[in-house]
Amino acid sequence: MIFAFTSLAASIRNFIPIEPEEFDQKTKMNKCVMVRYYSMHQEPSTRSFRDYNLVAKAFNGSSKISIAGLDCGKYRHLCVKHNVYNLPTVRMFCGETMEEYNGGFSYESLIKWGANISEETPIEPKLIVKQPNSKTFKQMLEDHACVLTSFETPWCQACIRNKPRLNRLARLFYKEPQIAIATIDVDRYRDFVHEYETLVFPDIRLFVRGEKKPSEYYGKRKIPNYVEFLNEKCGTRVQINDIEGELGLNDEGNQLAEDYFDEGRNPLFIQEMHARRGLEHYIYVMQGLQDNGDAWLDTQLADLKANVAANEGSEKDIEELKKKINVISFVKELIAFEKK
Repeated sequence: MIFAFTSLAASIRNFIPIEPEEFDQKTKMNKCVMVRYYSMHQEPSTRSFRDYNLVAKAFNGSSKISIAGLDCGKYRHLCVKHNVYNLPTVRMFCGETMEEYNGGFSYESLIKWGANISEETPIEPKLIVKQPNSKTFKQMLEDHACVLTSFETPWCQACIRNKPRLNRLARLFYKEPQIAIATIDVDRYRDFVHEYETLVFPDIRLFVRGEKKPSEYYGKRKIPNYVEFLNEKCGTRVQINDIEGELGLNDEGNQLAEDYFDEGRNPLFIQEMHARRGLEHYIYVMQGLQDNGDAWLDTQLADLKANVAANEGSEKDIEELKKKINVISFVKELIAFEKK
């Protein structure tokens, strides 16, 4: 199954879109302007889309630098006029000067480049699941006793389905400073393929400090299995606070709920839920949250648990109540982390 909801997250732009008639005006301001030339129909551009959004968030509100983008798929004539043929291309415009970027397209590299030129201090992105390159990955291994790493590719649908599970796993282990969860795009960082001989994706391995080789994970890609694996290998005692495992939760609903909070509680993601099958409980919870506020979740959770304890109604009715409880518990996890 291909998750269509990923296109919605990709459609949200944190950078400033530039129209042809306003290009000169927006790139000759009294501050630097980073411009990314891209096309949503070109794979290298789409692959680095989220990275560039993170760059925009890092410099949001800055008086020294703005982050913008020009869609060459839509305005090809202007890109040709600017001698831009390879996408994505990133350039920095500071007054009358222009400098072209020649590094990798990870958000770390672009943020560092932008900060150096503009002399602005960026707001470092707080990613619950880390996305290291070869250099920062080695630093992660030095800084943490255990690093659960998923080697992935952008075309791997199992990797896409596993993303919200890894996000939740990272939140569950957030208070364990020696544990880190990471994903690595081996299409972008090819050296990992050769170093670790990754062949099937996702290739999930646990790097434990002091051990020469990582442990390969062969269990089910489910939260209870991941938690049990990390507790056993890393000596932690993390528990899942929900009813009957993952009852009522699914990857598509979890991802849309996460994107809702990641994009500043954007109601577009609730609208997207209405277009998907099997997300009735997510719609009920997220719409209630949107309409009534966070406190509504606590009231609903207490009422639902009281109804389950009363054990009134059919077995199917009780199961539906438990599904709602789990979805609410999951959303409360997201809110708790949002406040951190």
